[in-house]
Amino acid sequence: SNLIAAMGITDARFAELVGMTPSGLSQILSGKREPQFSTLQKIHTNTGADIQYLMGQRIGERKP
Repeated sequence: SNLIAAMGITDARFAELVGMTPSGLSQILSGKREPQFSTLQKIHTNTGADIQYLMGQRIGERKP
């Protein structure tokens, strides 16, 4: 994902930061499931990522 790459961390570390399992993150990144709003809030809190961007884009997509 672009956000994870920009942070310079692994997917597993990102999952840990936002309180989810690596397999749960993998499902979101692959498009198999959508993140819950509470997950988006945790991502925002722990990374500073814009919440509106997170709501409008999947985690792995680049902002237009």
